[in-house]
Amino acid sequence: YNQISEKGTVYDYVHNKNFPYEKILDLAVTACDGDVQALAELQEVMKSTRPVMRYWGAVGCTIRGRNAAAAADSLKALLDDTEPAVRIAAAEALVAVGEPQAGLQGLIDILGSTKDEMVALEALNVAAACKLTGSIPKPVYENACKTGNYPKNMLSDYPDNS
Repeated sequence: YNQISEKGTVYDYVHNKNFPYEKILDLAVTACDGDVQALAELQEVMKSTRPVMRYWGAVGCTIRGRNAAAAADSLKALLDDTEPAVRIAAAEALVAVGEPQAGLQGLIDILGSTKDEMVALEALNVAAACKLTGSIPKPVYENACKTGNYPKNMLSDYPDNS
């Protein structure tokens, strides 16, 4: 996302000498392995100063689903994160762990405030994957679909409840 690469490309961000590539790669593997024993580690990285680590902590909770319900408070805290990718990942994780209203509200907040088409597109895709599209207020959904070129293709996905 744009905030991560404000000072250069994402490539530059990842290839910076201070970027802990191996540590983040290990975290991504841990997040994706589904082992419930790693939940404490995932909750700990959700407090990291690095957005990419907070992101993987949330993704790990999504993968664990209801087995990560104990992380709900940590995930709710990420709904106020400075990085949109982290907020979106936290919203999706909240739905997965059994807190669909909190996740929905997180997506509504993102969709209602973003001016970035990639953020809007990702949040719209997560809403669709979580089957929440029809729960987003129609004006918020329509406005998000008008953010840039890509999201406009999703405008027809809003269910007609008439």
